Amino acid sequence: MTGEGRETHEGKSISAVRSEKIFSCKWQPVLSPSF
Repeated sequence: MTGEGRETHEGKSISAVRSEKIFSCKWQPVLSPSF
């Protein structure tokens, strides 16, 4: 569990990093012009 804290960057909390990853994964195909 302590290892997860090291993965966080810029002092972000684990929950914030996870939500950010989910948000980026959700909107990446929308932001990227794939049409």
